[in-house]
Amino acid sequence: MEQVRRHGLGAKHMSTGERSMLSAFQESARAVGQQETGTLVPFWRFYDTIEKDLDHGIVQVFSRAFEAAEKDKGLFPADVPVLKALYLVRYIDYLPSNLDNVCILMADKIEVDKVALREAVKGSLDRLIGQNYVARSGDVYSFLTDEEQDVARDIAATSIEVSAVVERMKDLVFGDILSAQKHRKGANDFPFDRYLDDTAYGSLQNGMKLNILSVASEGGALGRCYAGAEVVGPSPRSFAR
Repeated sequence: MEQVRRHGLGAKHMSTGERSMLSAFQESARAVGQQETGTLVPFWRFYDTIEKDLDHGIVQVFSRAFEAAEKDKGLFPADVPVLKALYLVRYIDYLPSNLDNVCILMADKIEVDKVALREAVKGSLDRLIGQNYVARSGDVYSFLTDEEQDVARDIAATSIEVSAVVERMKDLVFGDILSAQKHRKGANDFPFDRYLDDTAYGSLQNGMKLNILSVASEGGALGRCYAGAEVVGPSPRSFAR
């Protein structure tokens, strides 16, 4: 609540300390009061206790998500609670919002089916990403504000030539990361030609070949990112690592 108050302009007047905590717990408990023994209060329900104090831009995101779920426009009703949970942990640095943690926050029964819950939450996260409500970085999922959604849409609509990306990657790989152009063996230096995704970089000497495959290549897309070298001569050899 402290982080919501700090980052949500409309929430600065939200009651502080024990009073707001007690109110949130009371409202959340009442929401599940008629359910069977063994029920848990999922973390997302605390969003409902503070929504009236939140900035209009934040509330609008949930209004659009709720409408999309109601009208079957890319979201399911179960996706909205997942979005609420992500918003509540958006500014909590010590709790990464990865799939496992989000599943824990969404548990609503002591004896919840963990496998089914994980599949349901993963499906919700995928749909929220597809509809531009959530961004993913590595294994961490993040709630997107109104402004961030606009930026994400602009980025998605920006066309980038694949050839330009490959050229930039070659500059990074062979200019900054792996600038060597020769392989030293004992007292001898053996030059090699440099390739990225089977496209040459710099001048070619028709000797050994170092080819680095990125995830954008056919080999890299299969999850096999490796560097291969071929020695052209009387006894051809090759290796990959």
